[in-house]
Amino acid sequence: ALMVKRMLPPSARICSAFNTIAANKWKALDEELNYSVPVCGDDDAAKREVMGIVNRISRLQAFDAGPLAVSSMVEALTPLLLNIARYNKMRDVGIQFR
Repeated sequence: ALMVKRMLPPSARICSAFNTIAANKWKALDEELNYSVPVCGDDDAAKREVMGIVNRISRLQAFDAGPLAVSSMVEALTPLLLNIARYNKMRDVGIQFR
């Protein structure tokens, strides 16, 4: 997300989201998605807008994860989720905050 931000004009409003949902889950349009979605961004209005979009998709629940600088921590969860799936013979591992 930070790399993309550097490539865009300073006026661009950038948020990151959906980093923790397996790509193949987006192909299964008939399945319900029940995951938590961390959303990062520096522009509060843009973040609220993205979180609203997230909350309208299936059973997804958006969570404010802080500024865009935090997105690298969220992005780092992807390899962890892949390893959990691989070593535990699971598919479509995601996260939920309760």
